[in-house]
Amino acid sequence: MIDVTNYKQFMGIDSFPVFDVKYYTLDLTGDYSYGARAEYDVKTKAHTLMLPRNCGASKFLLFHELTHILDMETLASGEKNHDFCLTGYMEYHASQVELMIMLGADSVKDLLSFSMQDHVEQSDWTFEQYVNNKLNTAQRLIADKNQQTRVDGLNAFFNFLGLKSVCGMFAKDFEETYSYQGIMAKMSSPLFMELRRTYSGWIDDIDKAVAIYSHAVNAIL
Repeated sequence: MIDVTNYKQFMGIDSFPVFDVKYYTLDLTGDYSYGARAEYDVKTKAHTLMLPRNCGASKFLLFHELTHILDMETLASGEKNHDFCLTGYMEYHASQVELMIMLGADSVKDLLSFSMQDHVEQSDWTFEQYVNNKLNTAQRLIADKNQQTRVDGLNAFFNFLGLKSVCGMFAKDFEETYSYQGIMAKMSSPLFMELRRTYSGWIDDIDKAVAIYSHAVNAIL
């Protein structure tokens, strides 16, 4: 069983959903590997944390997936479309937590200061390169002919938006210089602009976030 004490302290919560842990062999040759991942059974409402047995899972990745479990437990309504469309917000929120951990925060409410040129711990990448890589991955996947791959790309884009939001709040040298050509090619300008306005900072209006994701999925399919 995974000890979630540190996660609860970081998030400022008193309890955490019950979940199972299962191990699997991760294909390390894949072009886009998830590593650890959270799964939710809509019929039984059971949570499972899947961990690779053939490689380690970093703290930031574990906290990312634990955030998925927490959000699904607290936000799922039981209505199929609503809960599917939680994906955008959940990916966004989990990536915010992920980056806060990477930046060394002790709490999700910490006020940080960092440079985009600082290096990710135990990596040759700067934070600027890390965030850019997420956007490049999203745009590559969203341009694919396969529908499920495009959905994966959209989810990766919401992941990028979560990372970017933390950079926008706390990086002293953050500049909005990203090219969204691949994303904008798949949806109308008004939808894209509304998406960017909604997915900014810490989100309180979950219903609006869910609605925007629903429209975005329809656009890319």
